[in-house]
Amino acid sequence: MATMQLTTLARVKTILELETTEHDAKLQLLITSASDLIERYLQRRVLLTQWTDILDVEINQRSFWLKAYPVVATMVPGGVDAQQIQAYYDIKRLFGSDTSLEDYNNYGLDLVQGQLVWEWPLNINRAKWERSLKLIYNGGIAPTVDKLVGTYTVFAGTPLVGSQVTGALYGTQATIIAFAGGNFILQLTGGTPLPSNFESYVDAAQLVSPIVGETFVDGTGLNSFTVATVTSTPLWVAAPGLMGAADNQVMFMFQRRDSIGLQSLSTEGGHYSVEQPMQLTKMAKQMIQQYRRYAVSH
Repeated sequence: MATMQLTTLARVKTILELETTEHDAKLQLLITSASDLIERYLQRRVLLTQWTDILDVEINQRSFWLKAYPVVATMVPGGVDAQQIQAYYDIKRLFGSDTSLEDYNNYGLDLVQGQLVWEWPLNINRAKWERSLKLIYNGGIAPTVDKLVGTYTVFAGTPLVGSQVTGALYGTQATIIAFAGGNFILQLTGGTPLPSNFESYVDAAQLVSPIVGETFVDGTGLNSFTVATVTSTPLWVAAPGLMGAADNQVMFMFQRRDSIGLQSLSTEGGHYSVEQPMQLTKMAKQMIQQYRRYAVSH
């Protein structure tokens, strides 16, 4: 099962030009199915939260790939804490405090790709100790699909919770969920807070930078605020390609909902196969290739 839904009901209804609630329940199920298909294809978790991985340890194995990444680093005075991961190694799989690898912290961690490499192998005696390594860490692509959280410094009038606002730079549409004490939460509803060349961006900082300084204005034009910092980035910003793929997949599945199980069609012009609604479309695969995990060896 997917760790989070990769698009919203409002988005897919807009794409499908559906204005009633007649198909809402069905679309919600399709969103769940499409999200699961995509996450399985990615071979990684999307939701940014705390995860626990239980991994096998092969003989002389030093390298391990986390199932959720990027990994969120713990900041301490002077830099990044070396202990971004709580690790336990126990061939009995009890994982008590006495099995902690807290003092065995001579490892390298690629925060972006989620690769953990120990300086020395943990297992030097047996071909494989199954499910003997327990790793606890914070990782994933985004904590929500559409909630943009941050701080503001400049505003005019009184932006109200529930108000619809539009970004001045890129026409991003959003609803104010919270607005007080210098902090805001926006639920993105349309457009993107990114410039047209966002696909050329290579890291999260580049994706966030265009949003800082953006001014959101309500329908009256009298109430506005300017983004000072972004403290939580939704999937809408962190991985827009994933949302686009989910939109495409749901649209395809909805339009082919009466063809589930149909393998081929025969017509006067010949015989041809039918792309299955419960398989990822070629377009969806193309849109998510850059997010897919290929590393399986150690």
